[in-house]
Amino acid sequence: MQGNTFFDTNIWLYQILTSEDSDTQRKKQIAIQLCLEQNIKIFTSVQVLNEVSNVLLKKFYFEKAKVLDFVNQIVNIAEIIPLQISVTFDGIEIYSKYKFSFYDSLIVASALSVKCCHLVTEDLQNQQVIDYKSHQLQIVNPFKELV
Repeated sequence: MQGNTFFDTNIWLYQILTSEDSDTQRKKQIAIQLCLEQNIKIFTSVQVLNEVSNVLLKKFYFEKAKVLDFVNQIVNIAEIIPLQISVTFDGIEIYSKYKFSFYDSLIVASALSVKCCHLVTEDLQNQQVIDYKSHQLQIVNPFKELV
């Protein structure tokens, strides 16, 4: 992968969550390695920061200080895309065209808003290309087993 790359919520979560499960451990290592890649500029959005915080606080019962520390780590690694009304309108169009969930459509719209080449997530179809407003975005599931 090269160029501007958007990390979805699950990529960040795998980096902080611990598990005895070997598949989760494998995903954690891959997610950490992605942050160390030299050929990419990492982007994420305020929506993703909010989703990460919500999952850590409500599902995994992390203490506030640990959540704040982790969100600060993300902010130091990635360029954060702010909430914008244009992303909402584009998200509605993407939702209508591609039939993703609305919140996944907002993630796609955020990535497109800063001309990312790749959206790294396990939530959408691996290798799918999104073509919107003369820009293309490829979905990359880094956890997909190569056959």
